[in-house]
Amino acid sequence: MRQRSTILNTVPFTEDSIQNINSTNLKIVAPSIDQRFSIENKYTIPISQPLRYIRQLRIQSKRSYDDVNLVFPFDFTTGLNVYVSPKNTVNNDDDDELFKELNGVLSDVVNLDVNATAWTTSFNSLYYYSSNPAQLQPKSSWFQHKDISDHDSTFDLIYNSDVSSKQIVLRQLISNVAEANYTLKLGEYKEIGFFIKDDKVSHTKDDLVLSGIRVVLDGQSESSQDDAERRDVHKTMFHLKPRHRYLSGSVSSTIVPQGLHPVLATTLITENDLSSTINQEIIGTDDDVDTCGSFFYLNLNKSLIFDKYQDIPPNTTLLVNNGVSNLELPEYKIDQWGSELLFKVDADRESSVISPARFDLNLTLHCRYQLPNNSDPSSQFTQIVNPQPQFFIACKVKDGHLLSKSPFDSRKLSNVGNNYEAYFQNDTVFYHFKTIQADEHLSVDIPHGTTTYDHVNSITTFTILIGIGIIFWAIAQKLTKSKPVRSKSKTE
Repeated sequence: MRQRSTILNTVPFTEDSIQNINSTNLKIVAPSIDQRFSIENKYTIPISQPLRYIRQLRIQSKRSYDDVNLVFPFDFTTGLNVYVSPKNTVNNDDDDELFKELNGVLSDVVNLDVNATAWTTSFNSLYYYSSNPAQLQPKSSWFQHKDISDHDSTFDLIYNSDVSSKQIVLRQLISNVAEANYTLKLGEYKEIGFFIKDDKVSHTKDDLVLSGIRVVLDGQSESSQDDAERRDVHKTMFHLKPRHRYLSGSVSSTIVPQGLHPVLATTLITENDLSSTINQEIIGTDDDVDTCGSFFYLNLNKSLIFDKYQDIPPNTTLLVNNGVSNLELPEYKIDQWGSELLFKVDADRESSVISPARFDLNLTLHCRYQLPNNSDPSSQFTQIVNPQPQFFIACKVKDGHLLSKSPFDSRKLSNVGNNYEAYFQNDTVFYHFKTIQADEHLSVDIPHGTTTYDHVNSITTFTILIGIGIIFWAIAQKLTKSKPVRSKSKTE
């Protein structure tokens, strides 16, 4: 197993930070309680058996909206995102075997069982989403006897048979770390880097410069008492072009209650209007940027309906509407997890003439009928959760091939996954805004019936009996009234 751990801090590491270092062990502590660091652990793990029916599998789990990092890209929807691309794309002959193998892997790795009917079709794969993040299973056949910690962290797990059918790649993001200890085990290779963002050299978002040291734990590197001569320690500085970049504005989303037709209200606050933000803060600053557009991406719970025929927000264009398409079915008749939406936003629309500028996007939704809450007949609502939408700016760059040169770029590992990223070409970079109220999903209260099934059945049966009684009574009345008329005609 190969491990590459990158430790990123906001201040330079001091001699006191590194408490132990040799060819088999490294221990590092944060400079202070207020200066803790972030770590990306990347493992390349051999597996004993290649997957037979799965071409690519990507399991992405994000625990918090705050799990965002300037260097390490984990910019997918908070919760659990699973993407799978089958080997057989010609017909459905292998579907049963595919989902059997897929559920076996998901159960083993993240203790998850997904029904075959719950998947939706994404751009180039099948897609499953859950608002609950997953946890890596320590006893998984892929991780057993491997030195992998922090099983409850934000992670990105990739199996790509196009690259290698006998290995997986696991990326983890661990934040707010006070101490890290690395020990080499038999059959392992570990490379640990300590870096800070070098603001003296890096002045724009398209050129990120990291400086620090790398330590190689391989059990073979020679060392001496003189730290300057250590062969397992390497001073390092490198430039990279990040695919995901961050702007100073903020975005917030709320649900405005409106009976069965709630409104998802998203507000973007920037120093200048959206068009000026693109022209001045992006194109006018980052030399590699060519053209840009604004976009709005959302994973939608199956209990919520988006009507593409009448509810597309003004000044937007619907680009993607994958998943549940039936607008009439109740929630309990739908097996799929929900749907994903992608809109292009007209950046030329002037929504504010003051500074800071405000841009509002309101998306009207509709609620599906819910089952009565039998566990609590007094409750009048079913509460469902939905992830917050993502408002971002996507730009084409001139030297797109340089993006994949970054050791942290995850797109080169797989062409499935990463939500909206799959709908853009490889020469695209993404600018994000800080998410306000980033500690939780959105919640929607959907009205529903408060009675029980037995009560409903009793009322229905009673109503049917009354209706049948009325019909027979009407027939009897008709028969009894017609007899005197006939006898009278015979007398005449």
